[in-house]
Amino acid sequence: MFTVFRGGRSGAWRVTRFAPVKGASLSPTPALSVVHSLTIALPMMPSPTSWRLAGVASHLRYAERAEKKQLDASPAEIGRPERQPMPR
Repeated sequence: MFTVFRGGRSGAWRVTRFAPVKGASLSPTPALSVVHSLTIALPMMPSPTSWRLAGVASHLRYAERAEKKQLDASPAEIGRPERQPMPR
């Protein structure tokens, strides 16, 4: 499953600040939407006023025990359902 972050003129989240961590910043946009999907739909024409970042969640088999404990202790991300603990 893909997670796509789209910056643009509309979206469920309002962007209040842009601060690059490393390298060039993304183009400033007033809003952000987050979509979880089995596929990635790309726009027919690129827009100078928006951008998209797409990725996938890593599988827990690649997490070490200490990382897994940390993940289980943290709340679910914004806009996502609560995580269910993995069976031991």
